[in-house]
Amino acid sequence: MDSFRTDINGLRAWAVLLVILFHFQVPGFQSGFLGVDVFFVISGFLMASILYRGLAKSTLSLPAFYASRMKRIYPALIAVCAASLVLGWYLLMPRDYMALGAHVRESLLFSSNYRYLSEAGYFDAASESKWLLHTWSLSVEWQFYLLYPLLAMLLYRLTRHHRTLLVGTLLIAALSLAWDIHTIQVAPDRAFYGFPGRAWEMLLGAAAFHLAQLWRPERRVGLALHLGGLASIAVAACLVTPASWPGLWALLPTAGAAALILGNSHSPLTAGRFWNWCGERSYSIYLWHWPVVVLLHYFLIATNPLWVVAGLAASALLAELSYRLIEQPCRGRMARFSSWRTIGTVFTVAVLLAGLGQTVRRSGIPERLPDEVIHLADEARLSNPRQDECLDHDSECVYGSGPVGLILIGDSHADAVVNAMQSALEPRVGGILFKGESDCIPLPGLQGNEPDDRECEQLAAGIPDLLAQYPGLPVLVVSHWAAYANYGVVEPDREAHFFVPGGARHFSERWFQEFDNWYLTSLCRISQTHPLWIMRPTPVMPVDVASVMGREALVNRDIDLSLPRHQYDLDTAYIRDLQDQAARQCGIRILDPIATLCDEQHCVAETSNGLPIYRDDNHFTEYGNRLLIPMFQSMVLPGVTEDHVGAR
Repeated sequence: MDSFRTDINGLRAWAVLLVILFHFQVPGFQSGFLGVDVFFVISGFLMASILYRGLAKSTLSLPAFYASRMKRIYPALIAVCAASLVLGWYLLMPRDYMALGAHVRESLLFSSNYRYLSEAGYFDAASESKWLLHTWSLSVEWQFYLLYPLLAMLLYRLTRHHRTLLVGTLLIAALSLAWDIHTIQVAPDRAFYGFPGRAWEMLLGAAAFHLAQLWRPERRVGLALHLGGLASIAVAACLVTPASWPGLWALLPTAGAAALILGNSHSPLTAGRFWNWCGERSYSIYLWHWPVVVLLHYFLIATNPLWVVAGLAASALLAELSYRLIEQPCRGRMARFSSWRTIGTVFTVAVLLAGLGQTVRRSGIPERLPDEVIHLADEARLSNPRQDECLDHDSECVYGSGPVGLILIGDSHADAVVNAMQSALEPRVGGILFKGESDCIPLPGLQGNEPDDRECEQLAAGIPDLLAQYPGLPVLVVSHWAAYANYGVVEPDREAHFFVPGGARHFSERWFQEFDNWYLTSLCRISQTHPLWIMRPTPVMPVDVASVMGREALVNRDIDLSLPRHQYDLDTAYIRDLQDQAARQCGIRILDPIATLCDEQHCVAETSNGLPIYRDDNHFTEYGNRLLIPMFQSMVLPGVTEDHVGAR
């Protein structure tokens, strides 16, 4: 084989173009994320080529192998991480800067895929606010670099025949694929970010290397494999959806990439100045384009076509500068270093910058912000100060003094209003017992689709016993029902977070029928022994309100962050109808905050004195929940205000 494969270089160009056009939301590239899977196949092929040729010649040196990988990956990555920290210093609120510090640390230690896995879900910030989100794939690759040489040496010790090595590699890849397919059903985020479910894609590239040693296709067959492989990738880009990824669908682009590599042919679709330029700079393009995407979202211009074009041009320019001023010079200079010196030098710089990221992670350094912005970043006023203590399935917290006079059960939405309830009701009811957990439905009878949901099931299972300890006390249930019910939208291919055991696990018509029955039965059962209130859904705002208000203050700009009222009505129509049924059937009372939060046209995002009502896009700040005090007071005062309470 040629030492430099123009077809593989062109395939790199295809992969990176798919990814960046997807990230810039260019129409027609909604499935461009599969470019990462193509990169994984290329990486597997190249690593197998390096390792097995070194083993065959008895020249393989693990220090040299890792030094080569570090020279290739670290310099530009360090530059991107450093640039992100500098920009974040001027542009980010403390909470966002803390997250960036953690992401810098994990990116440089190549564990960011598991960091993003841990953040995935209910509290996950919008992906467009994570400056280094794209480094998850580099972490997966580096984990492959750590483990695959050991596997290759073991297999080579057992056999030196490529036919047997091919079979062994495919068997291990099949195990990884099987794990991937299984995990998609029970923990899709783990399947996406985790190394075990991605290893098969790199092993497929390794298998292509072994097959290439056994079979060299003739020219016409090679060209057919080349064109067929590109066609397979193109077809996949038109058919697949994020909800079904990776899994079996990922075989289409990955097998296409492997076929192209095996074909070892050429065509105008992968050769030429444009393809060569993109392929040679694909790594720098990949690294620099995502921070540009984040900046467009930061300034709320990501959907403006002119700014999208400018963003693409900026990505290309940054990639060219990075390639010429960072990648190439660092490789050339470190070529004179010994392997251990290269490893020591690069690792030292990476650890120092990771340490700086950890320093940022601790506080977000709020002192860097102007005084007028600091109050918008005051964490003590954004979130419930007792959140860490009380928002836990094992905890029972009493807010206020005196005997418990009311029980609040729910999720993080309940946690976000409990202090307002205390202010409103403590003089009348005494203590408020809070029981809840984030991202959990607080009533028994449902099963979660994630391993972590066992805690939710434990919380829910204990609620009947908890209520039995306080017979006859009023109960308020506050939860993000609309989100759990997919905002009432039937999507048979989308997996539900919670479902009735033995019932439908996706948002099909059957799931909604089963959820309706469960919801009404659960609430009516409580209402038989306790006065029961439920709260209407909270608006889901179009942006992370607190962060965006802080950003706008930093750049001295004022924009409207409100949510159109018709959008709130649409998002919550299903759950409001279901709540109305519960009120009619069981005499349940409904608390409605919308008269306070919305007018006929908009749901507002900030208080009259310019403070954020929401700490993200749907949880009240400690400023915002004060607006609900009159609503909570009306629960116990005679002459209930119909604007707030009533079975409607």
